Amino acid sequence: MAKAHGKNLYFAMATISGGAVIDLTAYTQEVSGLPGEIELGDVTAGADSGRSYFPGLQKASFSVKFVFDTTSTGSWDVCRSFQGDTAVRAFSFGPAGTTAALPLYTGNCWIRSLDFPVSVTEPNTFTINCEVDDSLTIGVVT
Repeated sequence: MAKAHGKNLYFAMATISGGAVIDLTAYTQEVSGLPGEIELGDVTAGADSGRSYFPGLQKASFSVKFVFDTTSTGSWDVCRSFQGDTAVRAFSFGPAGTTAALPLYTGNCWIRSLDFPVSVTEPNTFTINCEVDDSLTIGVVT
């Protein structure tokens, strides 16, 4: 059985639409919500013996928790300008790393919000909450 550890994750995001995807793995603590869900329309009718559904559009909301870093191409530098975004940003997520044949999720997303809690006794972290735009590609690392 092949096993993986979360420490091997890979996450990258573009600073702006059309920009280069920047590897943020060194700042990423957690990614949750991917690959998301498929909307299911209820098509239950009178003679059905139970509920029936019809698959619709993909919906993926996800969040990423980062260690705060202000260096050029660091986590804060890449994510901070989200409120000025007028187009989506590209992202890539490898839950088990970047070794060939491992799963890789890619797509475009909006950063919906950014949460920056600060505690005197803890290191600074922040979380971005994202919404996939259009569709998510579920493939493998090549």
